[in-house]
Amino acid sequence: MRGWVIDLRLNGGGNLWPMLLGAAPLLGEGPVMATVVAGKGEIESRYGVTREHGAWIDWGRGLETQLALEDGVAERSWEPRGRAEPIAVVLGPWTMSSGEALAIAMASSRGARTFGEPTAGLTTITNVFPLSDGSMLILPVSQMAGVDGKVVSGRLTPDVVVEFSGWPEAGDSASEAARRWVAERINASSGAGGAGGGG
Repeated sequence: MRGWVIDLRLNGGGNLWPMLLGAAPLLGEGPVMATVVAGKGEIESRYGVTREHGAWIDWGRGLETQLALEDGVAERSWEPRGRAEPIAVVLGPWTMSSGEALAIAMASSRGARTFGEPTAGLTTITNVFPLSDGSMLILPVSQMAGVDGKVVSGRLTPDVVVEFSGWPEAGDSASEAARRWVAERINASSGAGGAGGGG
């Protein structure tokens, strides 16, 4: 592989831990994002992946495994941090919640370039508070942040905004822009210059 295009436009959220494990060999070992206490700007926790702990969270007391790797997976090839191969992530309004968290992890820890349309903006972390009558109150308690603690507020706006009409398709304008950028980066790094041209 010389470059990646990862389309998160239909990632509507859910459990983040399997997503991090699925992307672990590409993310590389270590922290990939953080959460910040709402209104205070203090890093509350960090999320990451390692061979030993799988997908983990660290509240400042050490790594706590949230989902472990299957036997044998840890021995497979993982990309080192700081690798040169380009990663493009395609976003859209159906990219929500933990789908947005995965995009943050890719951009924050691997320097991915994002394409497409703004995401849904569900970038808070919520807690459930049981009430005396048996009902539940769900409130946002912290915000998603990059691995450096830089807070994400609301929607993620792509680095390169490219509108796509209707349902996301593999050959639509946003996908093509992402692929073109990856190809350009590969050509530039291999010294291919302008061979192949194209616009």
